[in-house]
Amino acid sequence: MASARSVMAAAFEVGYESATHFSRDYARVFGLPPAQDAGRILGENRSLRTNGRPE
Repeated sequence: MASARSVMAAAFEVGYESATHFSRDYARVFGLPPAQDAGRILGENRSLRTNGRPE
């Protein structure tokens, strides 16, 4: 799961001054908050490393 610090860093990198506003907008666009999405993505990457293909 992404840390609050990495979400904050992402928010600032794309021009947000508030991690809260970034998370809210991210969830509106992608359907889930950035921390949950990062966990999903990391899980997919782990699956690729262990069996060479996505689940």
